[in-house]
Amino acid sequence: MKKLVSIATISLLALTISACGNSNDKKGSNNSSSSSKVVNNSKVTMNHYQAIKLSSMMDNSGGDNEKTVKNILGKPSRVTTSETNGKKMVTYTWDKLNTSFKAKNVNVGFNDGKAMTKSYANLDLNQMKPLDQSKVKTIKSGTSYKDVISKLGTPSSESEAGSGNMAMKEAMYITSTKGDATGFTFMGGNVSQISSNKIK
Repeated sequence: MKKLVSIATISLLALTISACGNSNDKKGSNNSSSSSKVVNNSKVTMNHYQAIKLSSMMDNSGGDNEKTVKNILGKPSRVTTSETNGKKMVTYTWDKLNTSFKAKNVNVGFNDGKAMTKSYANLDLNQMKPLDQSKVKTIKSGTSYKDVISKLGTPSSESEAGSGNMAMKEAMYITSTKGDATGFTFMGGNVSQISSNKIK
């Protein structure tokens, strides 16, 4: 159990770091056509992001494969590979997001061809409206993800790893123009940890 949590934490951290990477690479275009999924000849929306299904960290079952993810999000802007504890992770990044999706880019990480992690990175600080910190303080340990979203709205950035009871998620909310932020870590759909962060 502890080993699985450790792997999930490492995967989530790796995905978060890759989400903050340089976005000046040569960009791809979203020219995918699909008969099975909704996508898109337009820019990526939050609905597209939410449609990506992740696999289980216990046996890698379920989860969308690379072809399905490309059908949903279109052609990625770039592809990177990394290795952690002998596990190879391939991460696809999409930089062309719909203006309604208040994020810099979307990342999906694959393990053995199955989507295991996904995230979206926050916009630059000068493009975001900070959330009132008094609202953030109303969230306590044990609060469900659904209730957090209902009270605080869409996070500034989000990372997710795995599915089911072992799923881990981190939602970040910017609370000042100086980059102060509060992060909520969810295990099994409920807040398990609350942390203060600084976004540059």
